[in-house]
Amino acid sequence: MANYEALKLYHAQNGTTLVPFGKETGTLRSWTERQKKLYAISKLEQDQIDLLKALDFDFTMKKPLSSS
Repeated sequence: MANYEALKLYHAQNGTTLVPFGKETGTLRSWTERQKKLYAISKLEQDQIDLLKALDFDFTMKKPLSSS
C-alpha cells in the first residue's frame, strides 16, 4: 500500500502515473512496471486494479525499441 500511496502523491503532483526512470523515482517506476506485468498475466487483484484505475493508471506495457 505504501507504493500505491507514493503513486497517488506522484499523480497529484505531476498529473500522471507515468513515472520516469531516475534516481529519485526508480523504486516507484519498478513498482508500476510490476503492476503492469501482473495485470497482463491476470495476477493483479481486482481491488488493486480499481485503485489504480481511480488514478487513470495506464496498464499498457511499452514495447521494446527494435534494433533494426
